[in-house]
Amino acid sequence: MDEKPFQRIIDACVALRDEVHAQQTRKDGTPYKGHPQRVAGRVFKRLSFFLNFDPHHKALAIGGAHIHDVLEDGPKNGFKTEDLRRRIEAIDPKLLSIAEDLTRYDGESYFDFIHRILKGGNFISILIKICDLEDNMEDGKEGSQKDKYRFAFELLRKQDTINQDRCYVCPLNGAP
Repeated sequence: MDEKPFQRIIDACVALRDEVHAQQTRKDGTPYKGHPQRVAGRVFKRLSFFLNFDPHHKALAIGGAHIHDVLEDGPKNGFKTEDLRRRIEAIDPKLLSIAEDLTRYDGESYFDFIHRILKGGNFISILIKICDLEDNMEDGKEGSQKDKYRFAFELLRKQDTINQDRCYVCPLNGAP
């Protein structure tokens, strides 16, 4: 199957990521957009093991990684949540559910957030969150924050149907 038609999903997600995170920086002062870019790279690398992974799902996973923090950070950066939801849905309706899965809402504890992702069972959302945690753990200092990430990582990793057995034929044929 030709992957070129699905490149527009990734391109649109990169543009939205760049717009929403344009002025945002990480704690170390580096541009924030580097974080979702690295997460997308990790997702791409994991998916490269599969010969028959549907190109649409692949685009949703890579695009979803680029925008995994948009709904959460957008309002902090002057964007209206409903406008962002409409824009994400216009890229691809399935992308909105992935973005919502990966958004921690006001009043939601971190572990309720992780359990919500697990309970939802969307393999793409789980994969993106695992890659997000890997990136966060790589540049974080030792301490309670990193311990929280490690614990969440282990919970999600047990449900990672994409990489558990390192099989080379993707067992998933359904939509996320």
